[in-house]
Amino acid sequence: MTVFKKVGLFLIPAALFLSSCGSGEVEEESGNDGPGDSTTMEQKLHTQNVFTNIPSPVETATVLLDAGAEYDHTMVNDPLIFKSYTAEEARALNLGVYGADLSFAGIFENSQESMAFLKCVNALCKDLGISGVFDEKTADRLERNKDNRDSILEIVSTSFWDADAYLKENQRPNTSSLIVAGGWVEGMYIACEVYNKTKKEKIKNRIISAPQKSSLTSLVTLLESEKQSAVSQFMLEGLQNLKKIYEKIPEGKPVTTAVTDTVTGETSIETKNNVVVDATLMNEIYTAVRDLRQKMVSTK
Repeated sequence: MTVFKKVGLFLIPAALFLSSCGSGEVEEESGNDGPGDSTTMEQKLHTQNVFTNIPSPVETATVLLDAGAEYDHTMVNDPLIFKSYTAEEARALNLGVYGADLSFAGIFENSQESMAFLKCVNALCKDLGISGVFDEKTADRLERNKDNRDSILEIVSTSFWDADAYLKENQRPNTSSLIVAGGWVEGMYIACEVYNKTKKEKIKNRIISAPQKSSLTSLVTLLESEKQSAVSQFMLEGLQNLKKIYEKIPEGKPVTTAVTDTVTGETSIETKNNVVVDATLMNEIYTAVRDLRQKMVSTK
């Protein structure tokens, strides 16, 4: 948990498209929307719950580091194909994807890959009309701090908060929801790939946890509340299919233990669920996530 502690509870940038995590000013403005306030607030709560327990790139990268592995570019989306995303919804989905990949590369302190993903994020933001959050000043700050992992994550986090505020203020909640969905799926995909490579129980327990199931349920509800297009529909159907698989996971009880890092001497608290999930069910989860992610990154 050393790396996780150093960078804090940072989730993928798409997770930061949460008004509840934004500034008080954004909350105050949204309070003047009128009769739709209750619906908007409900969507915010669903969105917040989606990312409360997501297996973050921080956690998955930590497991890889502990296993002695190196950054694996096969786990992330190809940064050379971002120009192929021409439809707004495809751009929104893959902005979430590249945001997740940017975080993953950042945790590994792979500055070259990080800058490549930053280019993707910057271009897709411009295409979506939210370029102001990744302007030249942001790029300059990132360039100056390209070797400082914590600074990169903080800069990116702030920028995505600003993007969410803009989308909400300009009545584009569907775009924001698809960014959230894209980031969530990419985070799950990376988590599943890490588990397949390492077979670490820590990642498995995170993937199958009750909070993760709750996160998935909230994401389904979030997409159900939006107007359905072809892209939104295949995302919703894919997540509904994954939700059915999660419903096969038996109930378990949380077990909390204290874990001490042998190098730093730091002690952290870990909570695991004693539920037993066999390889067949884990493969079902992986297959559903992989297939949805493949369709998502192939959408033009």
